[in-house]
Amino acid sequence: MREIVQGLWLFDEVREVNVYLWQRADGFTLIDTGMPWHAYPILRALGDAGHGPHAVDRIIITHADFDHVGGLAQIRAATGAAVIAHAAEVPGVLGQRVRALAPTVLGYAMTPLFRLLDRVIFKYRPSPVDDMVLDRQMLAEGFRVFHAPGHAPGQIALYHPERKILIGADALARRGGRLVPPVGFLTPSRVLAVETIRRLAKLDIEVLCLGHGEPIVGAAGEQLRAFAATL
Repeated sequence: MREIVQGLWLFDEVREVNVYLWQRADGFTLIDTGMPWHAYPILRALGDAGHGPHAVDRIIITHADFDHVGGLAQIRAATGAAVIAHAAEVPGVLGQRVRALAPTVLGYAMTPLFRLLDRVIFKYRPSPVDDMVLDRQMLAEGFRVFHAPGHAPGQIALYHPERKILIGADALARRGGRLVPPVGFLTPSRVLAVETIRRLAKLDIEVLCLGHGEPIVGAAGEQLRAFAATL
C-alpha cells in the first residue's frame, strides 16, 4: 500500500484498477474491491501493514462494474464489513442486472462478451448491500456522496470538503498524465457523463483519486476545471 495523503492509501499491489483504504477515527473503510483475483492481495497488504482483516469494517462500492466489485464477496466474508452503495447500483452488486453499455454499434456488439466475462469467466459472486446511500448524503468517513451517473447509473464520487479530496471513481480517468473521459463504449450516457464531470469540477479540491490512473496531489481542481472546459 502507498499513502497518497495522510489517512488515504492506494493498493499498489493491484494493477488493473485503483482500490483505496481510508482511515476513520474508529476504523478503516475500503473503497472498491478490484477484480476477483485482487481479494487476496488486498487482504495480504492489509496484514503486511499491521491491520487484521477485521480492521476494515466498511466497504464503499462506487459502482458495480466487475473491476470494482469483483473481490467484494471474498473481502466481505473475510472482514465482516458492511457494504455501502448507491441505491441505483444495488441490483448490480446483487448480480441481478446486466451491465448496460453505450447505445452504439460497438456497445451492442460488446454486450454478449461482457455477459460472458461477468457470469462465466470471472464468475461474479453477488454480495448483500447493508446500506444504500443517495446524492449529497454525508458518510461516517467525512465524505459527501455525489451521484455521478453516465458511466454507470448509480456511480458515486466521494468528496471530503475539509480535506479537499475527491475520489471520482470512473467518472473520468487519468492516462498518460492527462485527464480523459470514461471509456466510450462502457458509458451508456455520454451526456450524463459530461454533466457529472462539470458538476465535480465545481468542487474545491486539492487531491483527485480516480478508478484508473495515478492520483493528482496538489492543485487537482485546476486540472479538473481545465479538462471540463474542453468537453
